[in-house]
Parts: sequence; structure tokens; C-alpha cells
Amino acid sequence: IVSDLMDAGSPAWTEHVPKATILTMYFAKEGLQKIRPMLEQALIGKQCKIYTCGYPMPGWESQIVETVLDMPIHFYDWGNADVEDAILRADSFVDELPPRMSSAGNTMDQYMRKNTKSTFQPDPLPGFHPDDLVDYGWGDFD
Repeated sequence: IVSDLMDAGSPAWTEHVPKATILTMYFAKEGLQKIRPMLEQALIGKQCKIYTCGYPMPGWESQIVETVLDMPIHFYDWGNADVEDAILRADSFVDELPPRMSSAGNTMDQYMRKNTKSTFQPDPLPGFHPDDLVDYGWGDFD
């Protein structure tokens, strides 16, 4: 969809966003602040799961914040009045974990390092790419 998001009459706001069930946004904080009023207007009376990557939506409270590859992903469950109850119920799975994983001193990272079946191998030459060795013959002009 190619559209001017700063135009409130744009098809993005009148047709596409009101029909969306999931929105993922990659805007800086200033961009999120600018589109927020139009987004809120387009989603009145709707339910939509919204993800902002890198920055929180100014003025909104994230239900969940997850960091992936050092980038915070903020999740908002727009129009879902039951979201707080759902999150509280979902948190109970921690009580079900085996004692070795649920203890405060044993994080998932420590658990994964103990996994002897892992096929992960650290990069032997950080910053090196095998394509760097390919001779394309650029210097063969005689």
C-alpha cells in the first residue's frame, strides 16, 4: 500500500487500517506521535493487535515489551477490554515450570548454554564473509 499517512483522507486511514486485525509499525518516536491521532480515529470500535518496533507509541501503555536482536517490540491489544485478565492468567505458567528453570538464579540463557545437543557454532571469523574470497576477475583487464 502506497499512501500519504499524513493525509487523514488517505485510503490507508479510510479503507485499510479500519479492516486490519494486526498492524506492525517501524516509525521513529516522532512519526508515531504524528500518526497516533489518525490511527486512534481509524480504529474506533475495532479490535486490532498493534506492534511498534524500536519505539513505544507515545501516550499508550504496552501490554508486552519483548526485545528481539536488541530492538524493543511493543505490543498493544487495541479494543480488547479483557487483555489485562488474559495477561494475568497467562502469567501463571511460571508456577508450572520445573524447579531448575523457575529459580531466580537460573535464567533461560543459562539453561540454553547447558544444552549439549545445540548445533550452534560461534563465528570463527567475525566480520568475514565467504564471498570475500571469490575472485570475480575484476583485475583481469589487459
